[in-house]
Amino acid sequence: MGQSLQYNIVKAPDNPNNFNNHITSLADFTATVGYRFIQKERISYAAEFKGYYSSQYANGTIALVFLVGYRL
Repeated sequence: MGQSLQYNIVKAPDNPNNFNNHITSLADFTATVGYRFIQKERISYAAEFKGYYSSQYANGTIALVFLVGYRL
């Protein structure tokens, strides 16, 4: 859980006004909760629930991620 940094660059050289812009936002927040299930000695499964909110764009994203791991 914590703050994240977002840096966007927009370039439109084909535009007659040559619109170029960039923004850096520190007003973003990310949180992740996950759990790993150990199936066998070398194989494990994991599930993560990730949330992201950007106050600069008033936009939020929620993701559910599944992972399979193999220990070498």
